[in-house]
Amino acid sequence: MMIKIHFQRSLHLLTSTLAVTAQRLPFIKHFGALFSSPVSLRIATPLTVSFAGTHSLSGQSVVVEPVGTFTDSAEGKVEEAFNWAFTITDGHNPGSCTVTGLPAGLEHGFDSGTRLGFISGTPIESGSFTAIVTMWRRPNLQGEATPSYSLAINIEGSSDPDPDPFTVWRGLHWNGEEAANDEVSGPNIDSDEDGIPNLLEFFFDLHPLQKEVDPGRIAVDPEDADKLLYTLPLNPNAGSLTTQFQESNSLKESEWEDITPNADYEVLTSNESIQLRFPKDSQGKFIRLIVSL
Repeated sequence: MMIKIHFQRSLHLLTSTLAVTAQRLPFIKHFGALFSSPVSLRIATPLTVSFAGTHSLSGQSVVVEPVGTFTDSAEGKVEEAFNWAFTITDGHNPGSCTVTGLPAGLEHGFDSGTRLGFISGTPIESGSFTAIVTMWRRPNLQGEATPSYSLAINIEGSSDPDPDPFTVWRGLHWNGEEAANDEVSGPNIDSDEDGIPNLLEFFFDLHPLQKEVDPGRIAVDPEDADKLLYTLPLNPNAGSLTTQFQESNSLKESEWEDITPNADYEVLTSNESIQLRFPKDSQGKFIRLIVSL
């Protein structure tokens, strides 16, 4: 008799514990048999539990993958159009995405509505690159993220083994088609409207999308008090450009004359600057530097 009472109490305690567990897990989908007692008492325990409201892009079930015939590697050539598309493996609509490691000239985009992303543009540098693609659950790179996807990109060089330094510079400041569009990033365009066209921004090693003042300065030559020095900063990658100092007594375009280096006029060039040394009695004249590709 004592054994029977003890067994009944044990079952009662176990049943109460499961009842508490069921209260704490309100989203129970299935129950299955746990064991049978000698008196045919069956006690159920949850086998599968589903929590409503979970919505994540992380984990193995949601990953970035190429679209259609695209694979996890891509080939391209310098100065030729490049395209590659990607999406994710389930029906969620990510809110944002990041792509890092792209060669100059390529850019990425993403449409949350269609879940499609792309990498496109015209590469302007050759080499092997690894682009890292990550999808984010919410806009502005917020919420859960997918595992990072690696895309191997190999860009073959063009017939010109040494790309024009100005073209490479454009690719560092503009993306995709803008880098090759002369109406946007061309040498004569003043993109930031600071009075300095892009070719001079490159030559002076300035930022083409940030307004800056004329970088030139005139001072007395410390080595010769009868001479002045007109000093301008110089981009070390701009050595292939053609330069010419000119002078004029007015600002009329027809009156500018080339300055020929001689005993009075001397051009000094270093990795950091280009200078014109000229007579101090030249005050009142206008001096300018012409730069051309």
